[in-house]
Amino acid sequence: MRFWSYIPAKRSRVWLFLFIPVSVIIALLIIASSILSLKLSVGSMDILIITIISLIGSLAICGFGYAGLRIAFISCVAGVIAGILFMTYVFNQSIQWPGIAGLVSGVQAAFLFFLVGVNLQMISVMLKRRRR
Repeated sequence: MRFWSYIPAKRSRVWLFLFIPVSVIIALLIIASSILSLKLSVGSMDILIITIISLIGSLAICGFGYAGLRIAFISCVAGVIAGILFMTYVFNQSIQWPGIAGLVSGVQAAFLFFLVGVNLQMISVMLKRRRR
């Protein structure tokens, strides 16, 4: 069975219902990484920042999925995973302010994947149009 058979169809309303669960999963992964790596309690301001980050990530993932932009969708999913892993790596380094450095590094990694995905999607569309 192919991978895309598990993904909702283009312009499906399922993407609207997936927005909140995907956001909650991203937020829980970031909070778990913060608690386990930094051994700090997560305050209300931390939860607000993490919620905003997870909503943006979920919007990008579900937005690209809804639009049927497969390359950008896969790149965004990979970017969120890579961003959380890189954030956890930075959390475990002996640097000053590992919390903020980890969050910024993770968001930058995810954004880099986002940009690569959008550019690859544009190149793919241009090549398809050129073949016509």
